[in-house]
Amino acid sequence: MISFGGEKVFRVGLKNYAEYAILFFVEIYLVKIGMEVEDVKYGIQGTSEFYSYRLCDRLAKSQLWAALENQQNLEDVEFVVKDKSFPAHKAILAARSRTFADEFEKIQPGKDGLHQIQIEIEAKPSTILNFLHFIYTGEPLGTLADENGSS
Repeated sequence: MISFGGEKVFRVGLKNYAEYAILFFVEIYLVKIGMEVEDVKYGIQGTSEFYSYRLCDRLAKSQLWAALENQQNLEDVEFVVKDKSFPAHKAILAARSRTFADEFEKIQPGKDGLHQIQIEIEAKPSTILNFLHFIYTGEPLGTLADENGSS
């Protein structure tokens, strides 16, 4: 369920498994039809091989990436590459990488509870940007051809 235009909207995609599959997208404005959502479950009880569904937040990727670009005062990790700096969030890095989680657990916070971690890396700035974009969104920033074509 998402908020769309200030209203709670339930969106679902249905796909049949015929020879020529058809994908249906349905938006249901719950308030307009007099319904409320009491519980959301991830999975179907009594599943069938003929249908399945998956809850998806289509805004999550763009919101996480926007947080990295627009909220520089909240980052607590900084990747330094040559003369460029790339801020990041320790919680997101740790959630997406066991290696980061293990390393961050070793570091004790400062007296005020905050601790800026600086990581110096020998790499191309574009490589770090692509890495962070993948960590935050689960998708590559460009294509492999873009990376190979740039110098």
